[in-house]
This record gives sequence, C-alpha cells and structure tokens, in this order.
Amino acid sequence: MLFSSGIPLLYFVFLIQTFLVYWFDKYLFLRVHRSPPRYGAELAVKSHGLMQGAPLLHLLIGFFMFSSTLIFNERKIFEASGLPNRLESLAVSFFTTSERFQSGHAILEFSAFGLILIVFIVVKVI
Repeated sequence: MLFSSGIPLLYFVFLIQTFLVYWFDKYLFLRVHRSPPRYGAELAVKSHGLMQGAPLLHLLIGFFMFSSTLIFNERKIFEASGLPNRLESLAVSFFTTSERFQSGHAILEFSAFGLILIVFIVVKVI
C-alpha cells in the first residue's frame, strides 16, 4: 500500500492478492494443517514497532512520486526537446533538483511529512 500514491492500480492487485491468500490459507488450515502455531505477545510487539514508521514511509514515497517533474509538470507536459534531455539528466539530478520543492502539491505533501515527522519524534522522545 506504500506505493499506491504512484501506482493506484496496486489497490486492485492488493484486492486480488488478499482474496487468493484468504482461500489458500483456508484450504491449508482445513485440509493440511491440524493445529495452528502458537504465537506469543512478542510477535504483536514486533509488528507494532514495524508499523509505527509506515505512515512516514508512505508520505515520503508519496512526496517522491507527486513531486516528480516527469509525472506532474506544471509548465508544459510535452516540450519539443523535453523527454530525451530530461532522461539524460535524470540520473544526475534525481534527488538534488529544486524543482521538486517548487510545485504547490509537493509543498503541501512535504509539509504534511514534516509535521508528522515532528509529531513522531516528539511521541518517541516523550
């Protein structure tokens, strides 16, 4: 679900995957396995620790996708010399370009990321 900002089709893939896993697990539980494994509180604690950073990672990937000038270009979508020149310089300026921070939707996304990061740090410290 982390990449849904860039590829909304993954919601449909997730739906199919969840459906298939449900039926495979149901079959295996009823026909193959006789007693389920015993899990303790340690698994829940580890899962909770891993999932705390998921919203931050989701916002960071969303910012990366929404701020890409190859996806959302506010000036012109197709320029006469655009795409070939952009792809050549893409490797050099992939993370260092300031254009990522100049569009309105990227500023909003990055502000939300910064605010949630500050709240996350404050909650972890306190």
